[in-house]
Formats: sequence, C-alpha cells, structure tokens
Amino acid sequence: MPFWRCLLPITLACLLAVPASVLADGARDGAASGGAPLSVAYCEDCVPFQFRDAEGRAAGMIIDIWRLWSERTGTEVEFVPAPWAGTLRLVRDGTVQAHAGLFYSEERDRYLDYGAVLAITDTHVFLHRSLPPINSVKDLAGYQVGVLAGDYVQSYLRRRLPPSAIVSYPDYRSLMAAVAEGRLKAFAADTPTGVYHLRQGNMLAAFRITPSQLLYRNEWRVAVRQGNTALLERIGAGMERLGDEERRRAARRWTVAVPREETGGRTVADGGRSGLGAGALALWFGAFAAALLMVLAVFSRLRAERIRYILERRNFTKVVMSLVTAFLAIVMFVAWFALDRMARQLAEELGRTLETVNGTVAHSMEHWVGSRENEVRLAAARFLPLARRLERAAEARGDSREFAAEFNAVNIHVGAE
Repeated sequence: MPFWRCLLPITLACLLAVPASVLADGARDGAASGGAPLSVAYCEDCVPFQFRDAEGRAAGMIIDIWRLWSERTGTEVEFVPAPWAGTLRLVRDGTVQAHAGLFYSEERDRYLDYGAVLAITDTHVFLHRSLPPINSVKDLAGYQVGVLAGDYVQSYLRRRLPPSAIVSYPDYRSLMAAVAEGRLKAFAADTPTGVYHLRQGNMLAAFRITPSQLLYRNEWRVAVRQGNTALLERIGAGMERLGDEERRRAARRWTVAVPREETGGRTVADGGRSGLGAGALALWFGAFAAALLMVLAVFSRLRAERIRYILERRNFTKVVMSLVTAFLAIVMFVAWFALDRMARQLAEELGRTLETVNGTVAHSMEHWVGSRENEVRLAAARFLPLARRLERAAEARGDSREFAAEFNAVNIHVGAE
C-alpha cells in the first residue's frame, strides 16, 4: 500500500478532533489579514467614546481611532452595535472578532484577552444636588446607585457597597429615564458619558460633579476572545502605527481633553483630599525673609548722616511707603504663584471633568447646529430678499423717516412669517 494512503486516515482523524470554534477563529483571523472585514462590537450609547448616531452609523472617539487603524492597515472594519452587556456576549461567544474598547477587569479576563490602550477617562458618581456630598465610596451605601449592566463600574462598586445599593440598567436610555422620573438620584458612569446624557435630558444643572466624587481613572483597551492572540497582536501592530497627533485630534473632536499617559490626584476611593502642603508656607516665609535682608543690606551700606536724613519725618514716610509697596509686590507675586499651583492641582484632582463638560457642551451644540442646518438655510433664504429690499430703500431714499418706515414694514413681514 502506498505511503500516502496510510497517512490519509490519520489526517482525517486529526481534523475531526480539532474543535469547530478553533477552526472558526482561525478562519476569521485569516479573513482579517486577507482583506475581509474585521467585525468589531461597540456600545450603541456610550457617548462620546462609542455610540450609534442619528443616522445609525458608528461614531465616537474610539470609533475614530478604529477608522484610523483601518486606513493604516488596509483592513475594513465592520462595526456591530449592541447594548453594553450584549457587546461582551458577542465577543465572548465568537460572534464578533473584537471589542471596540473596554476597561480591564478580572471577571472579563476569564473570557477576553486585552491589547492596546486607546484612551484614558475618568469615572464619577453623579449625585443629585438634594443629596449631601460624599467623601468616600462607603457614603453611597445608603443610596441606590444606578450603573450600566456589565460595565466595569458595576463590579467596582460591588466590591465596596452592599448589593442593595447597586441598581443595574441594560442601557443609558433606561437609566436616564429613571433619573428623569426621580426614581434614581445617584448613578456612576464615565464622566463624559454621564455629562452628555444629563445634558441631553436638560438635567445637568441638577447634578453635582466634584473632585470628591471621582471614583477612578481607567484605560480603554482593545479586547478579543480569549486565546485569539494572533488577531490581538495584529490589531496591536496596527495601533502602533497611529501617530500621537492623530490620536489627539480624535480626542479633541469629542472631548477637547487629550488622553494622558499619567494622571495624578486623589479620588474618592482614597477617602481623602490632598492640599497644598507646607511648600506654600515656606515660600511665603522665604519671600518675607528675602525682603527683610534686602532692607538690611541697603541700610548697612549707607553712611550715618544719610541714615539720619532718611529717618527724618518727611523722608521716613516715603521710605516706609516704598518698602510697603515692594512688600506688596512680593506678596502679589507669591500669591499668583500659589494660586497657579492650586489651579494646577485642582485640575489634576478634577481629572478632566471641567474640560469634558466644555467639550461635551461644544459637541452637543455642533450636533444641534447640524440638525438645524436646513432650518437655518430656509430662514436665510427668506430673509435675504428682505435684506435686499432694505438695501435698495436705503440707496433710493435719503430721508431717515422713510427708511425707518420701510424697516418697520420689513420687521412686521418677518414676524408674520
């Protein structure tokens, strides 16, 4: 019997022994590297990182990074939307090849492998202004805190609060509905996401966002099904080809603040706040001592008769005023230095909350202007003929009274429209 006929049964037996899921993963990896679309699951309402816009398309800062990755690698990306918990199931079950971005957790690490860092964000507790401020996570034990089901913050709070204090919702739509109806007065979310949804519901002013409510800072990471290391390495290699400026542009478009590699400041999990310390006091004392030494040095170089002249009543007043002015100038400089340092420290303690609020407001305004573009154009088209009538009236008539009458007539016409 030929040798190849002996090997045929053995080869067939080995192929049948390989699990179907392994073959499927290998086929997907080969398809991704060979030009077929790479399927990526993303959260449909995690604004501004990953969400589905009004036209049903994938949008957000992390989505923009994936599109840059697609341009660099030449691999088309097929974005698959789902509620947050659904995105995890899609990757875990192998229905989708990769997750657009999520935080690392030990629970997810059982079925996911994590890769490149995409962005860094803060996560806050949003408290209604009718509730007192908190100094520690334990202060939330008496409340019901809303979270997104399957989100990292859910497992984070489970380790620190009793189960009765945590209420999970399948998506932000239902969570914010509970907030709007008054059934929920506290919830935890990534800071930009929470700010966006509160603003969309005209509830931002009713909630407090302070440094003491910062839970943590965390990294958005790429993830694939556990064991699919070849695909993870391929995605990571493509992410390394993205320039820092490209990432910054993607970040500024959605949140203004640029993701940082290192962040400082205390969080509510630390159970305390940091202050300016003894440095400012030492600086004040040093400035006073330097001013005193300068005065002593000047007097030590003067002759006795010159000192007596200075100490006369009229001249002494001038000298005192000069010294007071110099001292106040030094105090102002030290105060400016201390305030600048305080501002920088508060910025670190706040993370990027204030910048995020501004960026989210700007992004909402851009969406509003975009959605009203046709209305603005229609109004401009109606007003342009009226403006031309005014111009012709002003050129044809020099009498200010006649021009005013024409102007009033046009205003009445605009009001009627």
